Amino acid sequence: MDEFQEQQILQQQQIDNSPDTIYADNLREEKIANIISQLDPDNVLTDMEHRLRGEKKVSGNNWIPIYQNKKPVSEELISDAISFAGAFINQSTVMGNLSTDEINGIMSQIVIPTVRDSLIVKAKDYGIDEQYQEWSRIGHIICASIFIVLKRSWKGSESNKIFRMLKVTENVGGTKKNKLRDNLKFW
Repeated sequence: MDEFQEQQILQQQQIDNSPDTIYADNLREEKIANIISQLDPDNVLTDMEHRLRGEKKVSGNNWIPIYQNKKPVSEELISDAISFAGAFINQSTVMGNLSTDEINGIMSQIVIPTVRDSLIVKAKDYGIDEQYQEWSRIGHIICASIFIVLKRSWKGSESNKIFRMLKVTENVGGTKKNKLRDNLKFW
């Protein structure tokens, strides 16, 4: 190795270890972690739970009932809905690679019939017997929440976006220190 190459290596090591570079790398990683946390499908489940309860978001994480004098939905219904929807609304689904036919099949053969049958069979237990508008409202909330998450995995679009973002961040930083990217390599 000639003297010029040794100087380049020494300069690169100094740049990599400088406080400014370390701070910039940490800031970049925090931004990526923040974006990924905002895309977390658990937020969809939380949102779905509040909407099933008949609440609306007013600011931040504050929810209030839309109708103050309306009888609340049963906790059993909410628990059953969250449990069922959680099978689809998760990180594995979002990072998946589903085709249009697979999404349509899941919705038409699993989600819609299960939600419909559950609301019909357990209407009395849920305290919504003969409240057909409530059945529709609840069914739409559950089905739409699941569909939106399935749609995020259409042709691997969500995972492709995230990995492109990580690659651009790594290229901009000029370093291979991206711990977040290393954590996601198994995908």
